Amino acid sequence: METLKRYYRMDRRAIYLLRFLLEAYDGIAGLSTLDSKDGLVVLYVAPGCEPETDALIEEMQQEAMMRPIAAMKEAEENELLTRCEMLLRNSE
Repeated sequence: METLKRYYRMDRRAIYLLRFLLEAYDGIAGLSTLDSKDGLVVLYVAPGCEPETDALIEEMQQEAMMRPIAAMKEAEENELLTRCEMLLRNSE
């Protein structure tokens, strides 16, 4: 099994909260901030940890703190994915 990448846009003030919660769950997923100004993040979900990660993300979505990029309009999603790819290339 391979680590899953999931892209989200979230309230930038809540990034620290998500990072804290993921650390409390001890290794279910890693978090990288791609663009703190726009609240663009990527989760690296560990194999077998999808149910726990999904439950945590669902809770944060109910609080309107984040949404998956896939839930955005197609044009907006394509633009953000292109930006993500550029940011990832620049960080390597």
